[in-house]
Amino acid sequence: QQMSLQNTFEAIAREWHQSKADRWSLRYRDEIIDTFEKDIFPYIGKRPIAEIKPMELLEALRKMEKRGALEKMRKVRQRCGEVFRYAIVTGRADYNPAPDLASALATPKKVHFPFLTANELPHFLNDLAGYTGSIITKTATQII
Repeated sequence: QQMSLQNTFEAIAREWHQSKADRWSLRYRDEIIDTFEKDIFPYIGKRPIAEIKPMELLEALRKMEKRGALEKMRKVRQRCGEVFRYAIVTGRADYNPAPDLASALATPKKVHFPFLTANELPHFLNDLAGYTGSIITKTATQII
């Protein structure tokens, strides 16, 4: 029973998190564990990691997908994959279902950033010349 509790997804995820924590900023560390606590642990956290099937992880990730958090879902799937890899190398799991789920989940739409056309550039430069804000901002914009 005690061994089973140590082999839950949550226990191994926290162990993995602790083993990597000194490499990450405090903010990044907190974001990772907060996301696990909110989006993954309630659904598969108490399950023995070796018994988690792809559909179980997929269902947890689909909850994020349904609320439109596609980029976060992509990162969480990758982090879950890292937890499964950690479990494999520490002898507590045999299979990592996370990579196989990528094709079953929506992908975030790419955002193309706007740019100025050649016709818009003279007007922009004229407006920039009249900019009265920070000289650093103005100079940096001119350099770009």
